[in-house]
Amino acid sequence: MKDEEFRAAYYELEPDFVIAQALLEYRTNNDLTQAELAKRININRSDLSKLESADANPTLKTLKKIAAALETNLQIYFEPYLNVNVRNFNNTKVINFCENSNSANKSNQQSYSISLEKHKTGLNLKRRNETNRALA
Repeated sequence: MKDEEFRAAYYELEPDFVIAQALLEYRTNNDLTQAELAKRININRSDLSKLESADANPTLKTLKKIAAALETNLQIYFEPYLNVNVRNFNNTKVINFCENSNSANKSNQQSYSISLEKHKTGLNLKRRNETNRALA
């Protein structure tokens, strides 16, 4: 599988795993079993299990019920994807990433570069943060 295909598949599935992980974490932190939480939100335990394993996608209505049952706030927001490029240069692993924006206005697009260098003394971390500016 090509890196670009893998990256696209990962970004497509990532929100499902984030939701599943958060649901599992909040349920266990509240000392609730799947059966107890399922009863509180009026769904089958097996359906809750599917949500926690990212085998099913919750509706907004279900997420609101879960948040209320766990006494938490539900926050949904949009953020730009990051375009990540990893390459080796000499003895340095360079990781470049920037916002992957479809917007025509890229004047404030953020670009970051992290370099991991192997040295005799250990690992150095260098970070560069740039904001691309449109030329006037």
